Amino acid sequence: MVAPQRLPGGSTDEIVVHNPSRRQVEQAIRHLDGEGFHDLFLYPAISDVETFLGIGGGAGRYFVGISDHAERVGQVLNTKDPSDVREDIMCGGQVTSVPRRFLVDLQTAVTAAVHYLDTAAAAPALSWEWC
Repeated sequence: MVAPQRLPGGSTDEIVVHNPSRRQVEQAIRHLDGEGFHDLFLYPAISDVETFLGIGGGAGRYFVGISDHAERVGQVLNTKDPSDVREDIMCGGQVTSVPRRFLVDLQTAVTAAVHYLDTAAAAPALSWEWC
């Protein structure tokens, strides 16, 4: 797991935690503030950087995406606001415009991350859009 990242002035600060606990993952998500700390990645295997669950944003607005060997990519859907109206969040060190249907609350982000931590798979209790 790499969490959270800070990218001030083009540099990258990251905290790497091997075999994190559920509590550590939830704390890392809560630490995301959408400004200084805005990215968290869970990797089931360090050697496979194309398989991960990533969470961007923070402060109550999170983008949760998953990649399975870069062959299948999905995003958690906000079933309470399925609109295409875009909002800006900090993600990957830059402001990113994301449709509201992909911006979820803290509990949804935690649910996705904890399930992924346990299974390395998308949480079936959540709605996903797959590409």
